[in-house]
Amino acid sequence: MSLGIMEEDELAEYFRLQYGERLLQLLQKFPNIEEQSESPSIRLLEKKKEAKIMHTAMEQKKEVGDWRRGGQEGPRGSEPRDSPPLCGWPELGVLVKLLCFQGGERKDLSLEGSSVLGGQAWGQRRPGGRGGAGGGALLTSLPSPSPKMFRRRMETLNLRWEELGTKEAQLKAHIQKFEQFIQENDQKRIRALKKANKERELKRQRVRELAKVKQEMGALRLQHQRLSTRMQEFSVFNKYLEKVVEHSEFEEIHEVISRYKTLISMHHDLMQSAQEGQEKIERAKARLARYMEEKDDEILQHNNELARLQMRFDRARSDVIVWESRWAHIQNTAAKKTLLLGTIKMAALNLFQIVSKQLKETAAVSLEDTHKQLDMVPR
Repeated sequence: MSLGIMEEDELAEYFRLQYGERLLQLLQKFPNIEEQSESPSIRLLEKKKEAKIMHTAMEQKKEVGDWRRGGQEGPRGSEPRDSPPLCGWPELGVLVKLLCFQGGERKDLSLEGSSVLGGQAWGQRRPGGRGGAGGGALLTSLPSPSPKMFRRRMETLNLRWEELGTKEAQLKAHIQKFEQFIQENDQKRIRALKKANKERELKRQRVRELAKVKQEMGALRLQHQRLSTRMQEFSVFNKYLEKVVEHSEFEEIHEVISRYKTLISMHHDLMQSAQEGQEKIERAKARLARYMEEKDDEILQHNNELARLQMRFDRARSDVIVWESRWAHIQNTAAKKTLLLGTIKMAALNLFQIVSKQLKETAAVSLEDTHKQLDMVPR
């Protein structure tokens, strides 16, 4: 029986018996739903978002440091920048980007390094660049940062990054413990439901077995009554056998019964033997009839085959003269072809020998290889 069809009253009774007053204490340990703040997963997502923003800022810081080490030149293989950094501070581009992430909302300014902070006018856009009037308005409203302020800002960002990593690890550990606690509670609940279901099924099985035993007991009582009634009915035959024993050579009733069973068995065996002998005779007659029928069919087939072969023999005898004349013609034709072939081979050999003498060349060619001899003769 599945867990879905368990009665609610029986399930509540089972948990009441299993836990009792401890269930109320366990429920009091959980915080109230109204008092709970945002779930740990939501807080973790928010922290991850902040960490991603900080990671982007750190990447921009690294790019600016690389730019400072490279001087006015860009990456290898690229064209040099067309404007120097503003006031010699390339970090200002990173600071502008950091200020764009206030409150977790990113403003789409798309400012990059010295291309935005160049000495050209902010209202003018370079070919292929991303600077514009909006960026100039933003930078003109910002104060010029000092190196000390920038380092302090970056140290603060590094500390916040470490704090975020620590908080993220704590949140992960808390979520893992909470999920483990929920999983353990689910496993306990499933085990409890399975145990209750098993006990209920065992009880029902015992009830079914008890009902079955009672039914069998009632059937045995009825059978006992029937046997008692039949024994009373057959008591007449017992008295009859007692009288037979008194007036016969047998001394006990069971001897009479044994003798009767022996005679019945012998009669049964004799009847069975006679029936088997009759069946064998019938099977032999059937086999004989089938054999005679098969042999008659074979004789008829052999007669037909003999007549067919006789006809073939007569036709073959009439065709002998025709085939003999054809054979003679074939032999004559073959003789003529052979003579012609020999003549051609002799002519080719003579021609080959004449050509060889004229060219004064000796080639190892077989006398039978007519094709090669003809190939050696120039056209």
